[in-house]
Order: sequence, then structure tokens, then C-alpha cells
Amino acid sequence: EAVKLIETGQSLILDTGTTTLELAYLLKDFEGITVVTPSLAVASVLQFSSGIKTILLAGTIRKGSPDLTGSVTEAVLDMFRVDVVFQGADGVGLDGEVYNIDPQIANVDRKMRQRARETYLLVDNSKIGKTGFAVNGYVSEAVAIITDLRIKKEQLSGLKKAGAKIIVAK
Repeated sequence: EAVKLIETGQSLILDTGTTTLELAYLLKDFEGITVVTPSLAVASVLQFSSGIKTILLAGTIRKGSPDLTGSVTEAVLDMFRVDVVFQGADGVGLDGEVYNIDPQIANVDRKMRQRARETYLLVDNSKIGKTGFAVNGYVSEAVAIITDLRIKKEQLSGLKKAGAKIIVAK
């Protein structure tokens, strides 16, 4: 579903995480887009794509994860203004709060949203209804949450009450 939102000529930010990595695999044959990312994994997927200009952000490598984070990452993000950011999350509370387990990642996620015209959250059903240590924002800041078919009715209901639009990917 996220792929349907992307057009030639657009610039995107792809966040870190497994869900955005899956989107990178789907994008690798696209033509004429620019992808900015703090994810070494996403950059590795896109590095051989002839139709995608990939910009890897600077920063501190997070221990045990192929992600760049910290104040350097945030400062470099200020160099860009993109059309769309696709973000993952460690949890999305039914109250509408979006969570990360790491406060530095939460800070980077907030900065990404500031630098993008539109935000989409890519969150599988296992993260909906979960909370985490650091609040990075609210579902109401995103155009929509893109999730999978296994989302439960109570999860859908809670997110809608919190102001989220939901797109269920097939």
C-alpha cells in the first residue's frame, strides 16, 4: 500500500526498522526518486538501484542495530525537505501516542516529521496497543497508519478514536 503513495520525482525519508526495510525492497526498482535514510540496512538494499538516489544520514551507530542516531543525525536532517516520510515505531498506544524504546531514536523521528510534507506510519498489528519508553509523537501527526490484515477490531477502533486514519495493506 505504501508503494502506491510514491510517485516519480518525489523525495522520501525511510526510517529505521524492519517494516521500512521491507518498503525499501519494494522500492528498489523504482525510477526517479530520492531516499534519505538513517538506516544502514535500507541504504544497503537501495545502493545498487539505478533509479534511486540514496542519501545516508550521518550519526552515531546504535549498538546492536544498523541505525544512525543522535545529534549529528538530527543536524544533518535539517539540510533536507522531503515530500514523504515513512516511519516505523516500537509501539502505538490506543490513546494515540507513538513510541520508541530509545529516546535518541524518538528525537530523530520527531525531526523527520518536521522535515517532511507528509508522514505515514508503517506499523504491523503486533505493535498496536503497545507502549514504550519514549513518546515520539501522536498518530494525529500522520496522514495514515499503514498496517497489516491481522489488525484486530479493537485495535482499529482505538486508533480511530485517537484520530488515526488506517490503511490496511493486503
